[in-house]
Amino acid sequence: GDIGLYDEGSLGRLTRRERYLIEKHENPIQLSYNYLAGRRRLPVDILGIPGNHEDFHLVEAMERGDLTLPGLHLLRPGEAVDLDLGGRVVKVMGIGRILPEELVPKNRKRTKYISEEAVSATLETAACSPPDLLLLHEPPLLATEGQGKVFGSGELRRLIEEIRPAVVVAGHMHFEYTSRIGDTRVYGIGYGIHGRYALIDRDLLFSFED
Repeated sequence: GDIGLYDEGSLGRLTRRERYLIEKHENPIQLSYNYLAGRRRLPVDILGIPGNHEDFHLVEAMERGDLTLPGLHLLRPGEAVDLDLGGRVVKVMGIGRILPEELVPKNRKRTKYISEEAVSATLETAACSPPDLLLLHEPPLLATEGQGKVFGSGELRRLIEEIRPAVVVAGHMHFEYTSRIGDTRVYGIGYGIHGRYALIDRDLLFSFED
């Protein structure tokens, strides 16, 4: 998540708070303009999900199929994609956006929050065949060992306990971590640290690299 989907009209559509955060963090949103306008193409194919800092006018247009960015595939809730990972076929699903515990129910219809329909669609698809890899932006409710941190969504944790993917990859938090929910391994890939990335191998094991 937080891919950075913005075009030349985004600043006129974003909330005052989102514009403030872009200025505060000197977020280079103009980097995506040429890609969305078709003037440049991504150097590698990307399979991703939206975060909570995007222009959701563009996200929703992509989800409807009205807008495309060659090389980027945003997973829709309930969608499953098979990837070839070193000769192993891996089933990937994802739920973008966030679902903080303190969310007021009436605000759940806002575009940056996970809808009840998105959770239901994921459960329905996974009931037939659980995903090997589940991508989330908001992490499930976790308590990381040794760090004293408790964070994430209880509803997303219950979703994981029900569909039991082999691996969950989460974003949103500004630190890296590993955890477990039952037999499911959970990797938080961190955010905002220049030069840091995570690698996954054909056995679905992650390593964090510089």
